[in-house]
Amino acid sequence: MGNAKSQFAEVAIGTADLPAADKLIIPPPPKKTIPIVGEIVKQVSKLSPTKPAPPMPPTTYTVTKAGDAPWDVGKLPTFTVLLDDEAIFTMVASPFMTTGGKEMSVYDVSGALVLVTKYSMGFGSYTTTCFKTSPTFEGQESKGTPYNAKDTPVYEFATIVAKTGYTNTGTYTVGKDDTPLYVGKLVSTMHNFVTIETADGTIVGKVAPSGKNFSVEIAAGCDALAVVLLAQATIGSAYGGNVAGALAGAM
Repeated sequence: MGNAKSQFAEVAIGTADLPAADKLIIPPPPKKTIPIVGEIVKQVSKLSPTKPAPPMPPTTYTVTKAGDAPWDVGKLPTFTVLLDDEAIFTMVASPFMTTGGKEMSVYDVSGALVLVTKYSMGFGSYTTTCFKTSPTFEGQESKGTPYNAKDTPVYEFATIVAKTGYTNTGTYTVGKDDTPLYVGKLVSTMHNFVTIETADGTIVGKVAPSGKNFSVEIAAGCDALAVVLLAQATIGSAYGGNVAGALAGAM
């Protein structure tokens, strides 16, 4: 494994353009602008043109798991996404007896529900539909509720389709777009190494086991939560497709 691990570590991560706000699971807050200051900056730029800023380095996240051991009776499989040892998202699988383990809820640091994923299986493919708790466009109708919050409408936002093959792949597509925002490739089933690419083939993320956890290295500008979900689905295609159980099965 040492050689494969070192080779994967050497795979370079390119740069990515920040998707439009409506393509992000959690859009960034609107920027505050001060017209006078903006005009001054414009004028100074004309007089003293500067070199383009260097690309930001990739960011590394850690995904941990809990609640899936045989002795964790009564607990739900839970994945935590950490940045600099600080939890930023918590992903909790639904009870198997209630939904067959085919649903997962994602919460932010405040405990607010930000996303619900629902999984279905086809012939050689596995589909995970991601639902947000607010409409993504005017007039959008709700497509259901979380299993444990029947008074909370959710709205379809993105679709992940994982397929088995010589190389297991996954696509993450927002809304009705024809082109996926990200493409995942399980480049090593034995080692659970995944690359994340943009539609043009630029590698913008790498996912690999790190001890009992998973390390997720992502280019600046990528939607971190979308990348984690896509990696789960892509790995999960080798474990029966269940996104909620993917990392649990792989670790």
